[in-house]
Amino acid sequence: PRADAMDADPGGSALASIPKGTKRIKKGRRRSVSTGIRLPRHLPERVVNALGHSNLLLGENKLQEAFDAVSDVIKEFPILPEAFEQLSIIWELMGDAQKAFETQKL
Repeated sequence: PRADAMDADPGGSALASIPKGTKRIKKGRRRSVSTGIRLPRHLPERVVNALGHSNLLLGENKLQEAFDAVSDVIKEFPILPEAFEQLSIIWELMGDAQKAFETQKL
C-alpha cells in the first residue's frame, strides 16, 4: 500500500485493503514436484548454457552431440527436471520411444 493511503486511515491496517480471497505467495526454494527434493534457486551459468547449447544442437539435428551435452548436465545435477525433459526428447528423436517414456517418468 502507498503511504498516503495509510495516512488516510490512521487506525486502519494495511492488511484490511487486501481482498480476503488473496493467497499469500510463499518465498523460498522451489521443490521438485515429483520428488520433493530442493532444487537450486539459480543454476550456474555453465549449466544453463549447456542446456541451451543442447537445444541448439537438437535444432541442427545433431542428436549425439545434444545427448552428450545433456548427459554432462545430468551428471552434475541429477535432479534437474529440465535436463531429463531434454533427454527424453533426444531419445524420442533417436527412435527409442521406450527410453523416452522411461526418462519422462523420472
